[in-house]
Amino acid sequence: MQMASSFSDIEEIEKKQDITITGASTLPGDERMVQEAERFAKEDKEKRDAIDAKNQADYVVYHTEKQPNELEDKVPSTVKEKVEANLGN
Repeated sequence: MQMASSFSDIEEIEKKQDITITGASTLPGDERMVQEAERFAKEDKEKRDAIDAKNQADYVVYHTEKQPNELEDKVPSTVKEKVEANLGN
């Protein structure tokens, strides 16, 4: 490996570095893993979508519960009471 003596030397060394991979195009078991990934892709997407929806709902609930506390001195007490009643506090 070369040692860099200045910033321009570092840039020159970075330009020269590249990686070449040679060998078999597939490894044993690769085809099986690809087939399994394709077979379970729809199920994985459905699970991911359900988790994303739950996370989004959790965020909305958290934000909705937190916001009245942050704004309580800026909101009239009658409005605050209505919000708390609707939230079940």
